[in-house]
Amino acid sequence: MPLHQCVQACVILSAACQSSAACHGSKLSSGDIIKKPGDNDKQFEVQICLGSGTSGEMWTLNGSDYVLKFQTSPPVGSSSECLFAQIAAQKDSAHFANCFDHGSGEAWTLEGSDLVLKYAIIHYTVWQRVDGETVSALMQKVAGIHVSEEGFNRLFPDLDSLLGHLNELFHIFDALQKPGTIAPGIGVRQWHTDAYSHNIVASADGLKLIDYGLHKWCCNAPQECAGGPGFEDVKIQPCGSLPKGSPS
Repeated sequence: MPLHQCVQACVILSAACQSSAACHGSKLSSGDIIKKPGDNDKQFEVQICLGSGTSGEMWTLNGSDYVLKFQTSPPVGSSSECLFAQIAAQKDSAHFANCFDHGSGEAWTLEGSDLVLKYAIIHYTVWQRVDGETVSALMQKVAGIHVSEEGFNRLFPDLDSLLGHLNELFHIFDALQKPGTIAPGIGVRQWHTDAYSHNIVASADGLKLIDYGLHKWCCNAPQECAGGPGFEDVKIQPCGSLPKGSPS
């Protein structure tokens, strides 16, 4: 099961994603500790693997409502994805999951009564947990019957509800287009370029757009492009310098 179908970025907890095959062959196992070298105050104990894909795995964290994304492939853009989430959540916390931490560290495992180094380099991001079901899962049909008929009927009981959700989506994308007003992200306009039914989560609270790995952004002139501490590697171009054909 591709990660974006289940738990990409923020987590949708479901029985299918908790199966024993969800993270078959993972480098991590329940109880492993991920920590930054020399910083015992910043460490995470992974518990349940919720799903895996070509780029990473999502794990619950012991004693926390947050979830950890462990990058299984080269972490191209992980800090950029985390910063995108932080800026989007500032603009509209109801419809975007926040990212609280990102970085690299070591994975330790317990052998007997001792912690033993398992892997020297682990790249990770830590996310706000989001409960619900993806719109794609709610709309999935087998032999013409909705797999999650109750959930589908709850989300789309009538035409008014459909139009209401379309209006909600409009406001979600409209919020991204507005320039940020506080750091990080002052003046930053955003585009989520992977917004489809797998990446829209539905719950009783409404819709939430997830998975920010594919995105574009720029910074409104004349304001300076603003990243933030810990995101020095992320570059945001002024909107006036975007190449032809880019969002404007």
